[in-house]
Amino acid sequence: MICYEEMERLKEAVENNELQENDTYCDYDDFEDEYGHNYIDDEQRNFIREVNRFFEDNQIRYVAKYGVEKVRIVKLGDGEHWSDYDS
Repeated sequence: MICYEEMERLKEAVENNELQENDTYCDYDDFEDEYGHNYIDDEQRNFIREVNRFFEDNQIRYVAKYGVEKVRIVKLGDGEHWSDYDS
């Protein structure tokens, strides 16, 4: 559920040219009232996999990475590839 909601939010940001480095998704603060931390952790891992596949499929030079209690979006550096971040 979290992964789906956040994926829709990310796709909307991409479509509206609003995606920026250090955008955050799947933040504990946004979901811990409704879901346990283990569930959020699982959804964060799913989200990272899905987003990185989406970025690679669409040649968008960003990658999703786990941050402290959230997922961060960062730009791929020169010479980096999405496969460098396979989880």
